[in-house]
Amino acid sequence: MIESHARSDAATPAPLRDPQRAAASLQRSIDRLAARRGIPHLVVAVERGDGSFRWRGAAGVADGAGTPMRSDTPFFIASITKLLIAAAAMKLAEQQRLDIDRSIAAYLPRATVQGLHRIGGIDRSESITLRHLMSHTSGLPDWLEDSPADGRSVVDELLRDGDRYWTREQMLQRVRQQLHAHFPPQPLQAARARARYSNTNYQLLIASIEAATGLPIHDVLHEQLFAPLRMHDTWHPAHPPARIDRPVIAPAALWAGDRVLHAPLMLQSLEDYYSTTTDLLRLLRALTCGALFANPRTWPAMCARWIRFSLPRDRAALRSP
Repeated sequence: MIESHARSDAATPAPLRDPQRAAASLQRSIDRLAARRGIPHLVVAVERGDGSFRWRGAAGVADGAGTPMRSDTPFFIASITKLLIAAAAMKLAEQQRLDIDRSIAAYLPRATVQGLHRIGGIDRSESITLRHLMSHTSGLPDWLEDSPADGRSVVDELLRDGDRYWTREQMLQRVRQQLHAHFPPQPLQAARARARYSNTNYQLLIASIEAATGLPIHDVLHEQLFAPLRMHDTWHPAHPPARIDRPVIAPAALWAGDRVLHAPLMLQSLEDYYSTTTDLLRLLRALTCGALFANPRTWPAMCARWIRFSLPRDRAALRSP
């Protein structure tokens, strides 16, 4: 749970009357929340834009052994990773190394693209742009959470059958052979555009970034974000940090109900990262205060159109904000 009040255009906020009281109140709040059934741990960071108040807090246990959760315990950030990837894509666009308005067919082999998006016998895969992927307006099904007509979602298979590694091609084969597109790629200049969350979008975005740069995505993120922002505690599950200045803290476990979910192969497949509240607030501060991008119009362009997702009608749609 991350909260940042950083705003470059806001008036200087009035100082807190009692920072210690505010910190104690925040800690009591998360202690109460962690005491609820089904919430093994949580970590929260709150920061004022002018830096006059910073607070980190944690509650609960980090793993099945009862290790206390700490405010600097790394945790699996899941789809928050998409913000990292989108920010890196926009930086690459600034550097003219990526064009987010080009078709995915400009970056990926035809065999990879063909057949991903079919409706009514029409293959619209080459109409999908990187901007469609970034904004979840492609209409592509979600390889991870959509269920085929006669089967289970990958998430359900994980919980039932256990851990396994998915290659990107296996993900895309599932999309081609077992799932169906939800709607055509949307006209993004229209007054209204349909959006539906899909992990397939960002797998294709990662593949396009890697093709454009000739680098694996973790190297791209290190070059564009982690090194310049000193995000030293953010890493891919397959590439844990090797620190010499201090011990590496074991990340918090994932839970499925009341048990720890051990799924290292699936976590590597997802291309999502571990991070800390400190690193994520560094990113949010850099984004909102204009320190990350060379062009001052890039961040406003990312925020220019907010598209409301539809009300949940199935498990995948429950992921919608």
